Amino acid sequence: MKPFQTLLFIFGVFLMLFLVAWVFPENGIRVGNFGSLKFASLSDFLEEDTVQYADISNILESASLTLPEEEPEVEVSLENDSLAAEVFPEVLDLQIADSDSLRKITYALEYTGEDPAVLFPFFRKLKNAKSQKKLVRILHYGDSQIEADRMSSFIRNKMQVTFGGSGCGTVPVVPLYNGQLSIKQEYSDNWKRFTGFANVDSLLEHERFGALMAFVRQGYADTVIGSKNKTWLKFQTSALAYASSRKYSEVSLYIQGDFEPVRIHVSQNDSIIDSLSLKPSRNLKKLKWHFDKTPDELAFAFSGHGFTNIYGISLDNSWGVALDNIPLRGSAGLVFSKTDTAFLAQMYKMMDVGMIILQFGGNVIPYMKDNFSAYENYFKRELAVIKKILPGIPVIVIGPSDMSIKEKDKFVTYPNLEGVRDAMRKATLESGFVFWDMYQAMGGRNSMPSWVSANPPLAVADYVHFNASGAKIIAEMFSNALLNEYRMWSVKTNPAK
Repeated sequence: MKPFQTLLFIFGVFLMLFLVAWVFPENGIRVGNFGSLKFASLSDFLEEDTVQYADISNILESASLTLPEEEPEVEVSLENDSLAAEVFPEVLDLQIADSDSLRKITYALEYTGEDPAVLFPFFRKLKNAKSQKKLVRILHYGDSQIEADRMSSFIRNKMQVTFGGSGCGTVPVVPLYNGQLSIKQEYSDNWKRFTGFANVDSLLEHERFGALMAFVRQGYADTVIGSKNKTWLKFQTSALAYASSRKYSEVSLYIQGDFEPVRIHVSQNDSIIDSLSLKPSRNLKKLKWHFDKTPDELAFAFSGHGFTNIYGISLDNSWGVALDNIPLRGSAGLVFSKTDTAFLAQMYKMMDVGMIILQFGGNVIPYMKDNFSAYENYFKRELAVIKKILPGIPVIVIGPSDMSIKEKDKFVTYPNLEGVRDAMRKATLESGFVFWDMYQAMGGRNSMPSWVSANPPLAVADYVHFNASGAKIIAEMFSNALLNEYRMWSVKTNPAK
């Protein structure tokens, strides 16, 4: 090719690119779920970069002081139904009195009319848990940010170290997702799982999903054949769990059989310790066992010719704090009005729920362009259902984290994120509950890229989810906010202290 022809070819290519750039949509062309195809314009190269990522250096500095690489283990004992009574008073006084450290990485809770009184009944239960030997249960519902007990495990440990208690809380027979930090589970492969969120089985004959918004039953073939002890599940303590989560003395099984008696065999370390026959009933039953020492392995075996629905198993101490991790992947939190509320109320009563944490919003942000008032009304409806079922029980709503979408070569906050956050805050406060703004706590606009690029990283490269280290830090921030409110309440009610 002659030099003139080469020059003409190059000129033609640039002309073609210029024409494509001229007619190409400014916002690009959406390509399914893979993102948008955009064409660089001349202004992209000439315009000054205006995107600034949030400065989270103060969060990182505080986190390095409060979160060592290896968490110190808290030695606990469950001998004689007691959780090392001499340990917790010292830890309790230290935690509550150290208000300066609590404020270091604390972003405050928000209340209706700035009045925290909605939390006072819960605080009284915490204060009296040890003296009255009562169990204070917290249910932590959320989307994929809390899967595998992330965030929940840290909050649980913080509360148990401060107020007493042990155990990993209530878990499903079949974990909804792979990985679980606080307990090791094994189960037979003939369990069938039903959920009240995401892909609900349209053939299911009822909406009794219970507190975990899911239940399991054995497969149909097993109920016909009736093979003895073919359906089973096992629990072992996890080396990944906090020390307090590895110890439990009270085990509760939430079960309901529609028809035909079911036989249950309970084994501790390969030795059968209990056998019972459960009569059919539409009502939920709570079966309970006490252990002086945490079993190395706890197993249940079921046999019978009818369906056995199991709604969860609690592994707790007899007093202190229990916190249940309930992840609902893909959910916007609009699940409570879509379940059998009478059945849900029955299970909540059996569990003696003391507080609920709702952590949602992330699954709404990518799809809601405007009309945030619609989500506000839907979310307020869910809060009204909870208030009716659990009158006087506080709810803390944790708003969404920062989430990034790629614009050209930068990751920036979703344009509608603050609209969704504001809708959740408004619904929460107008319902008389408590709101915690995780988005602002982690740094606000364009803060997620700072968490992803931190050294070491605190979020994964999807620019949506925290990794284990990041989840621990944000859980610490929330725990500090809650404990700081407890400290201020404690000082007001006990001024002499």
